[in-house]
Amino acid sequence: MGNFDQPTCLGASWDTFGLVYLGTAGNSLIYGKIASTQGANLVSNPGFEAEQYNTQTPSGWSEAQYDANWNLVTADASYSEGGNAKSGNYHGVHWKSSAYRVYTYQTKTGLTNGLYTLRAWVRRSSAQPNACQMEAKNYDGTANARTVLLTDARFYSNSYQLAEIKDINVTNGQCTIGFWTDHQASGWVYFDDVEFFKQ
Repeated sequence: MGNFDQPTCLGASWDTFGLVYLGTAGNSLIYGKIASTQGANLVSNPGFEAEQYNTQTPSGWSEAQYDANWNLVTADASYSEGGNAKSGNYHGVHWKSSAYRVYTYQTKTGLTNGLYTLRAWVRRSSAQPNACQMEAKNYDGTANARTVLLTDARFYSNSYQLAEIKDINVTNGQCTIGFWTDHQASGWVYFDDVEFFKQ
């Protein structure tokens, strides 16, 4: 079939391709569309669009909220909300008029072991949270967790910023992904278009 440059031709999967011989011995040209190697998004309701109304319990997501003494309480600081979305009409929110600690998460099971990526689009209010992060945990049978600190100044923005964790090494067939916020009164965090996929 001729000689090809290794960086552009080998190790790729092609959706469609063709071959053109250039007339010189040993020289030819391959062209076509390379198939994406990214796995399917495993997040349920990744853009918080499922209900198409504001809800305290967006489908696919679980919530855990704690008081000042770390007692588990009824969650009221995590919900979906219309307007100000990264895409579509809705997004996830952490907010309350008093201080709060809340975790919004999904646990994915039945995973094929290997490397995964978690990413989402996030922005927050100017008030600095006590703690705020996107995280992946429970992926290797230990207490290890991979995080992006959303306290970073770049997430205080008028536009959404990408938070991403690559190379999450799943070895036990599961992973918990989520957003944790410990905030003073009226501080908010928005998150949208969440993705979790096998690399």
